[in-house]
Amino acid sequence: MIILDPLDEHQGILFFTLDDFAFYMSEHFKDDEFRLVCRFQDMADYEAVFEIAETIKNVCLVVEEAQIYISARSRESKFLRLCHFGRHWDVKVIGIARRTPELSSDFRALSQHIISFCQTHPPDVKTMADMGVYDVDKLEGHDYKEVIY
Repeated sequence: MIILDPLDEHQGILFFTLDDFAFYMSEHFKDDEFRLVCRFQDMADYEAVFEIAETIKNVCLVVEEAQIYISARSRESKFLRLCHFGRHWDVKVIGIARRTPELSSDFRALSQHIISFCQTHPPDVKTMADMGVYDVDKLEGHDYKEVIY
């Protein structure tokens, strides 16, 4: 598992630079299990991780704050390429975002599983309803709605 974690929320083997991450992957990419956490300062380094995931195959990529890497206006990016074709390389993508409307419509359309906690901002509620997730504005605490396509 490779986790892109810009907000310091996950534990694992931690990398702050692409060079350190790439060196580790060159030595250990055949390991059966790993939990790598990337907290790079340079956004271009995250783009390289998307390419690495495509190359190593058979990996789960968890992308926190996914809207950073694939905006609503994005029609082309390395992240979106993984979303489109990752299944061919056995790359599973989990995108986590607070504001659904800020995500690319392609990303939303390619999602197989949607989970939402409480959403109260009208554009967010509407976007979730458009995706088949209703009444998200009525959720409380840790309640959630789930849709599997």
